[in-house]
Amino acid sequence: MQAYNEEADSLPADTSQLSDILEKVKTDSVNAENVLERAMFSRTVIEEQLEELAITTVTNTPPCQGIPRIKLVPIPIPKFSGQIWECEAFWSAFEYSVHTRNDMDDIYKMN
Repeated sequence: MQAYNEEADSLPADTSQLSDILEKVKTDSVNAENVLERAMFSRTVIEEQLEELAITTVTNTPPCQGIPRIKLVPIPIPKFSGQIWECEAFWSAFEYSVHTRNDMDDIYKMN
């Protein structure tokens, strides 16, 4: 903006239509100042809204309690030693005791 005004001020006095050019520069300068003023006002409004949002978020966020830990009774599942003939018995016991249970979350099934 300042460079624009300096360039207009440095125009030679014998420039044709100098008064028209200077009037246009003045109008453009006023318009630019208005745009800057609106931008600064908008920025202030946005910053205030962000602060309010941050305060609202902090006060409305319940304390992080996480998932309530449940105490599980150990489930008797036979150990799988890797022998092929034990696989079906192990999988049946695991599926019945753990995998198909709907009363516990997956995170508990893996612990």
